[in-house]
Amino acid sequence: MSENIKGPSLLVRLSFLDVCSKGFWLFFDNLGLFLVLSLIWFALCLFIIPIPAATAALIYMSDRISFGESVRVKDFFGAFKKYFLPSNLAFLILAFISFLALSGFLFYGFRFGLPGKVIAAFMGCIFIINMIAALYVFPLCFRIKNPAAVLKGAVTLGICHPAFSVMLLVFIMILFIIGVVTGGGIVLVTPGLSAAVISSAIRELSYKYGFSDIPRKQERTLKETFFPWKE
Repeated sequence: MSENIKGPSLLVRLSFLDVCSKGFWLFFDNLGLFLVLSLIWFALCLFIIPIPAATAALIYMSDRISFGESVRVKDFFGAFKKYFLPSNLAFLILAFISFLALSGFLFYGFRFGLPGKVIAAFMGCIFIINMIAALYVFPLCFRIKNPAAVLKGAVTLGICHPAFSVMLLVFIMILFIIGVVTGGGIVLVTPGLSAAVISSAIRELSYKYGFSDIPRKQERTLKETFFPWKE
């Protein structure tokens, strides 16, 4: 851990467009590697069970690349093996909570009048928070060793940054919908680009909250590419 790490901040502002921009350039600058990793991720996901570990390994690779480290394809399989059990455990916990929350929402939403609707709304909030937390769980695993602290950190980030987190979740969902519709996108582009954006988001958050080192200086953004006169 670097000595230049900041202490935790009580107020962290994060630009969604800036994070997406950094994620795009991270993906674009390492296009060849990300295409190969996306293909490997898709192949592993065909077997269903490896999905959590493959996702964790993909985000791990993107995370290391975002800090300017040199990585190879074999590092993906090393991360896949290392995070297989933790990622599957995290996935099962989140899936179980989501199932209970969604079941409670559907059950109470149409019963018991106003009290039922209040309970349903509460269950709906838990479901949304849980979905958002899923964005942060895997990258936090690489920074925090304690599983309970990882889940707590993921939920905390989602609650402290609701607007940003919801936009990030919707953006990832849109990427996957586009990937499925285009066919080839879900195989080669969507996984790697999604991992790059998630890595950029957690890199900025983890730096500002004191979880990891100072991020690599970003050389350009989409804004200065298309609107250079505004820089």
